Amino acid sequence: MEDDEFMPPEESFFMQRNNQVYIYTGIIGALFVVSLSRTAGFMKACLRSSISLHRSLFHGVLRAPMRFFEVNPIGKIHKLKG
Repeated sequence: MEDDEFMPPEESFFMQRNNQVYIYTGIIGALFVVSLSRTAGFMKACLRSSISLHRSLFHGVLRAPMRFFEVNPIGKIHKLKG
C-alpha cells in the first residue's frame, strides 16, 4: 500500500472539529425547517377542515325546517352543543 492512498484521520474532512460542528449545525437547522413546515402544513389543513365543517353545519341549521325548532326545546339543543 502506498502512502498516498491513506489519508491520516486528523486530515480527513469529516474528522476535523470545525467541520463536525458545521455538519451538526446544518442537520439541526434542516430538522428545524422541516419540523416548522410540517407544523404549518398541519395547522393549515386543520384550519381548512374546521372552516368547511362550520360552513356545512351552519348551512344545515339555516336550512332546517321550522318544525325542528318548534318540536325541540332550546335546552335540549344546547345540551347537544356542550
